[in-house]
Amino acid sequence: MLVDDQFVSRLLVTEILKSDYELVCYQDARKALGCFIKEKPDLLITDLMMPMMSGFELIEAIKRQFPHMPVLAVSAYSEYKNDGWTVMFEDFLAKPYSAGSLKRKVARIMKQNTDITY
Repeated sequence: MLVDDQFVSRLLVTEILKSDYELVCYQDARKALGCFIKEKPDLLITDLMMPMMSGFELIEAIKRQFPHMPVLAVSAYSEYKNDGWTVMFEDFLAKPYSAGSLKRKVARIMKQNTDITY
């Protein structure tokens, strides 16, 4: 599941990952949260800074129900990488990023996290 309020970001991630993964995309974290159980994603990729509901709030809400849900956090604000928030996600990717770095991080997280139950 990809959650990002920026259309171009959603489009780029989809293009980069579509040959290896099936993605469902949301521009609104609240809608993503409402559809989470129905979608049953293996990984959450979310921007951290979004209007209405931030990626931080989305991660907190999902981790309350699914504490083992792997998360790849994405943000243009690279200071989050070294902040206390990192306990909430498996990895962090600073925007802009390369296609290769996105693919490597997603592959590593997917390989390490194979036991999500709904």
